[in-house]
Amino acid sequence: MGDSLQATDFDTVTLVAEALRHESPYRITDILKEAARLMNAVACFLWQVAPGSRLDANPPVGHLFLVAHWTESGQKFPQYDLPLKSAAGQAILDGYRPKNIPNAQKDPCVYTGKGTFITEEGIGSFCSIPLRDFESLGGALNFYRRSVPAFSEADMERAVKLASLVVALYTSLRDKQTTILTSTIKHLQDQAERDIDKSILTQNIAEAVAGAFHCQETSIFLEDRLKCPGEYAVLGTTDDAFISASKYKKDKPGITGWVLAKRESVRIFDLAMFDEDPTVKSKGIMLGDHVREAVSRRRQEYVDRGETPPPQTLMAVPIVLGDDVLGMIRCFNSLSEPYHFSDRELQLLEAVAAQIARYWQNSQQRREMDSEIQCWHQLIEGIKTLNEYVHTELSRSAPDHKTILRECLRVAAEVVPKAEVTDVRLLGPGDQQLRFAETYGHLWSTDDSKVVDDIRKKTFSLDDPATSVSAWVVQNCSTRVVPDVSTESIYDTLFPNARSLIIAPVIARNKVVGVLDICSVEDGEFPRYADMIASLLGQQIGLYHKFTSTVCDLRDTERKTLANAKVERQTFEDLQHQLKGPIQQVEIRLRELLQESAGSANELEIKRCRGLAGKSRRVAERMGVFAELARGHTITADLSKRLHCDTLVMLLIEACSDTELQRLNEPTIHLDVERETFRILDRVEVFADRDWLEQCVYNLLDNAVKYSNYFTTVRVFGGLTKDGSFHITVANRGIHLMPEEVDHVIERGFRGNEAKRYTGEGSGIGLWMVDHIMRAQKGKLEVRPTIEGVTEVRLLFPRRLRPTKEVV
Repeated sequence: MGDSLQATDFDTVTLVAEALRHESPYRITDILKEAARLMNAVACFLWQVAPGSRLDANPPVGHLFLVAHWTESGQKFPQYDLPLKSAAGQAILDGYRPKNIPNAQKDPCVYTGKGTFITEEGIGSFCSIPLRDFESLGGALNFYRRSVPAFSEADMERAVKLASLVVALYTSLRDKQTTILTSTIKHLQDQAERDIDKSILTQNIAEAVAGAFHCQETSIFLEDRLKCPGEYAVLGTTDDAFISASKYKKDKPGITGWVLAKRESVRIFDLAMFDEDPTVKSKGIMLGDHVREAVSRRRQEYVDRGETPPPQTLMAVPIVLGDDVLGMIRCFNSLSEPYHFSDRELQLLEAVAAQIARYWQNSQQRREMDSEIQCWHQLIEGIKTLNEYVHTELSRSAPDHKTILRECLRVAAEVVPKAEVTDVRLLGPGDQQLRFAETYGHLWSTDDSKVVDDIRKKTFSLDDPATSVSAWVVQNCSTRVVPDVSTESIYDTLFPNARSLIIAPVIARNKVVGVLDICSVEDGEFPRYADMIASLLGQQIGLYHKFTSTVCDLRDTERKTLANAKVERQTFEDLQHQLKGPIQQVEIRLRELLQESAGSANELEIKRCRGLAGKSRRVAERMGVFAELARGHTITADLSKRLHCDTLVMLLIEACSDTELQRLNEPTIHLDVERETFRILDRVEVFADRDWLEQCVYNLLDNAVKYSNYFTTVRVFGGLTKDGSFHITVANRGIHLMPEEVDHVIERGFRGNEAKRYTGEGSGIGLWMVDHIMRAQKGKLEVRPTIEGVTEVRLLFPRRLRPTKEVV
C-alpha cells in the first residue's frame, strides 16, 4: 500500500507538471501520453458520451466519440462513433464500474476487424475506466497494452486515480483557457478604446477565439444601427469559405438567420450528419447550400487521403443585451482533438458573446449620442441661420413666403438624419384641405416637370383621421412617425421608393395651420430623437409662417394709415418673444444629454451648446422686458415660490459655468460660488421669481467678467444684511467704479468713463433692467463703489412670511 501511495504521488506530480507546461486543453494528448507511460501502456484513449444519447432508455440509445488519444506508434486511429456495446460503453452502463479486458483479441465487446486499432497495433489487453463526472453524460479513459495478461488489481487502482487526475487537469486547462480568452478580449477592447482602429477589433476577437478553440472558422456578425439597421454584417472572420453573404437578416434561411431570430444558442455535433441530427429536426433549423457544399468538400478531402473524416462541429451564439439582438458569433470545425465543441466551450463562447454585447452596445450608444449631439448642434445653428434669413427677407418691402419655407425645408433636410424628401402642406383659408405650399428634395426634382406640377396641385382631406395620418396629426396637434409608408397612401402613391415618414404639425399661436413631412427612402427607422427635431421645426415654420403673414398684412395696412405702425411694432415684439419657445425645448434636451454623457469627451461641448441655448432664450425674454419698460408699462413678478438654498446654488453654479465657457478663448477669469453662505435660506423665508432672478444673475456675472482683470476670481456669495435683507453679492477685481458714478449706473444708457475705455461694447441698459426687475420683486439693486480694488454689486430681497404677487 505504501508503494502504491508513493507511486500515486509520483503520478500526480508527473501529470501536473505536464499540464503546467500548457495553456490549452487542446494539448490534452501530451497529458494522455504521460498517463500511458505511467501505466506502461502503448496507447491511451479518452472517450465521451455523445450529445443526444439517452443512457436511461431501454435499450440505451447513443454512442461514444473520441475526445483525444495517444499511441506509441504515432499512428492515428480515430473512431468517432464507438457503440455503447463496446467495453467503454459497457463500463459506463454497468454502474460506472471499471472494465478489465485481459484478452482484447477474443473479448466479445471488442471489435477486431481489419484496419481497427486493436488489430493494427496488436493490442493484447486493455482496461476502461468510466468517468461519471466527465462533461454532462460521462465518458471513459482506456489504457492499452500489447501483452495479454490482464491488468492487476494495483494497476486498476492506479488507472482509476490517473483517470480522475486526467479529467481534473483537463478541466483545469479549460478553466485556464476561459480566463485567458476573456482577459484577451478585455485587453483588446481596452486597447481599442485607447489607440487602435476600432474597425479591426472584431477581427482581432475572431482570431483570438479561433486560436483558443483551435477551429477553422470564427465569424462575428453585428448590426450597425446607424448605417444598416436590421442587417447583420460580417465584421470579423478567420475563413470566409463558409460565408455566403456579407450581410444577413433575421429571416434569412440557415443557421445564422435561425440564431438571430430565435435568440438561442445552437451546437451541432457533425454538420455532415446534419439531416439525421434529431436536435436539428426538433428545432427546425435549416442548413444553407453554401455551408453544405463546404462541409462536403472538407469531408471528401479526408476520404481522398484514406482517412476517417472527423466530425465537422459547429456552435453559434446570439450576441444579445436585454431585448436587443446585437449580432451572433459562431465557431466551425475544430482543427485538432477534441474534434467537437462541448458544453464548456459553448458556455465560454456565450461569455465571449456577453463581452462583445456590452462593448458593442456601449460603442453604438456613444456613436448614437455623438450623432444626436451633432444634430442638436446643427439645429441650433440652423435656427440661428433661419432667424437671420427671415429677418433679412422680412426687411424687404415684399417678403417672399415660399423662399422662407424652402429655406426651412433645406435646414430640415440637413438636420434630420435620413431625411431625403421634405415638404410643407398648409391648410387653405376656411376649409379642411391640405395643399402643398413648398417642396424640397431630389425626388421633387424629376425630369418630368408636368408630373411634379400635377402632384403639387393635389389636395388632402382631413375628414377621416382614422385612415389619414395627416388628418390625425392635425386633429391631435402631435407628431406621428410612420415606419412603413405603405400605410400612408399619400407618399406611397407619390414616391413608391419611400420607406419611413415623419409628419409634424405646423403650429402658429397654438393652432395647427399645416403639416411638415419628412420622408426617407432608406431602409430602417428614423433615429429616436428625429421626431422631436421635426416637432421643433414644425413650430419654427409655424412662427415664420404667421410672422410673414402678419408682416405682409401690416405692410399693406401701413401704406394705408400710419396709425397701424404701433400695432406692427407690437406684433414684431410679440412674435420675437415667441421665438424663444423652440430654443427652450432645445435647452431642456441638452440638459438631459448632459446628464447622460457626464464625464465623457462630449460634456464640455454639450455645456457650451446648453449655455448658448440658454442665452438665446434669455435674450428673447429681455426683448419682451425691454419692450414693456420702454413703453412705460409694468412688469409682473411671480413671488409665490420660496427660494431654496440648493435650487439657488445650482442656478448660480450653472450661470458661472456658462459664463466661463462662453469666454474660453480669453485669459482665465475664474468664477467661484461660496455655497455655504447661502445656507441661511434654510432658516429664513425669501420669495423670488426664478426667471427674473436668472436674468439678474447672468447680467451681473457678465458685467463682472467683462470688467475684471485677467487671472482674477469673481466671488459669488450671500447672506443677511444688517437690516435683515437677504443678499446675493457678485464681487470682482477690475476697473474702478467711482462714488459719483454709483447713482447713475442704473440709468438707461449710462456707462462709466473707465468702463468705456476698458471695452467699447455694451448698451448701458443691463443694470437699468436689473433695477426694474428687482423692484418688481420688492427688492433692490445695490451697487457699491470700488474699495481696495474690489467692486460689489448686490441683489437685495426682503424676508417674507408668506407668498404674494407684486407689480411694479
